[in-house]
Amino acid sequence: MTRLELLTAPLEGLSIQQRVQALIHARELGLEVAEAATPRELHGRVDAGTWLRHVVEPAVAAGVLAPDGAREWRRRCRGAEGLSDPRVVAFLFGWYEHALLRMGEVGGDPVVLD
Repeated sequence: MTRLELLTAPLEGLSIQQRVQALIHARELGLEVAEAATPRELHGRVDAGTWLRHVVEPAVAAGVLAPDGAREWRRRCRGAEGLSDPRVVAFLFGWYEHALLRMGEVGGDPVVLD
């Protein structure tokens, strides 16, 4: 499976090995996205909507995720249910990890994490 497939497939359909790979990919992607973020973005709001922009929307554009799957992700991420998926949490952890390291280098306020 591709990275986007592992990140957007129904969790219950993934094997244990695929779940581990998905968590690793999610954290790495969170680090990559935070690294590319502007200082203003790093000081902004980070939540499940960030996951939608950087994982779900690219998966739809790449043809990896069907419209029904994207709708389900949007529904889950609008509420607290999005944060119940460990891949979303790993992505946000990677973002936050990089943001804290970067802010430590330049000083600044922490990111708001919902």
